[in-house]
Amino acid sequence: MQASVSIAKIEDVIYIRFDSAIFFKPNEYALRDDAYEVLEFIGDGLKEYEKEIKLINICGHTAKPAIEQDPERTWRLSGERAAVVANYFELDKNIDEKKITILGYGDNFPVEPNDTEEHMRKNRRVELVIIGKNSNINTSIYDALADLYNSDEYPKQGDVNDVLLPQISGKKTTK
Repeated sequence: MQASVSIAKIEDVIYIRFDSAIFFKPNEYALRDDAYEVLEFIGDGLKEYEKEIKLINICGHTAKPAIEQDPERTWRLSGERAAVVANYFELDKNIDEKKITILGYGDNFPVEPNDTEEHMRKNRRVELVIIGKNSNINTSIYDALADLYNSDEYPKQGDVNDVLLPQISGKKTTK
């Protein structure tokens, strides 16, 4: 499997890249039967060290097909692949879902040109970015967007006035 999996560690971040052929057939998101052995091994390790993990970011990627397909398909397929892996970790390994995020990148970040089947196979992949709890990386989307929300109002009214802060809208929120 060494040709199909690469691992790197930088400070409190572990990066694992899986050739999607390990998990999926081309243009599909249903797990292959033999994918469960790999996911079980990785999932057991994640579960064992869950207290040391701040975030498990699961990234799905697709290749850009030689014949143009529905552009929405690559977005959906990459997101579905990431979601299937996330579901396995949450439902089968009982990893806290609040520690899992998924991203579907479509065909936007190829690692090779999409000019041969071998290159396209490398572009069809799933990546795990595991961020340790001692990392200084801000992993909270809520923190990242906090300046957009008026926490004193949201979600009292259920409309835009709950969300936009007075300094953004230039007005005091209304009730």
